[in-house]
Amino acid sequence: MERPDPQRSEFCRLAGKLADSGEAPAIHDWTFLLGPSVVLGVNSLLLAYLAYRSELAPRPIAVLGLVGGPLVTASAIAVLFGLYGPAVHAISALPVFAWEVSFAVYLIAKGFKAFPVADRTVAAGGVHPELSVA
Repeated sequence: MERPDPQRSEFCRLAGKLADSGEAPAIHDWTFLLGPSVVLGVNSLLLAYLAYRSELAPRPIAVLGLVGGPLVTASAIAVLFGLYGPAVHAISALPVFAWEVSFAVYLIAKGFKAFPVADRTVAAGGVHPELSVA
């Protein structure tokens, strides 16, 4: 006869208590908001910042991401703490939606600009390569 694994039985006991307490749906909702919403906002902000600084995409497209990223992150945190409902959160995600769609369409249609910022300034005579530290 096999001996029951004490760790597994403890886990099963705790999982049963969690299911009986009614907290599982709340944990599911928080996880759903943290994953897709907060991570989406942070990733959008970082990518938009890089696109803005490097000028590899048009600035108005990058500004959509710079505005939408923090907005959707703040909205997700507000929903987590019960300040308003998911309907307002869906509306606050519209700038991120516009950012993602416009950035994707731009990249499919035109791609990145041919020369990043550093190459354009060297070609224009704005930076002297012999004086640079790198």
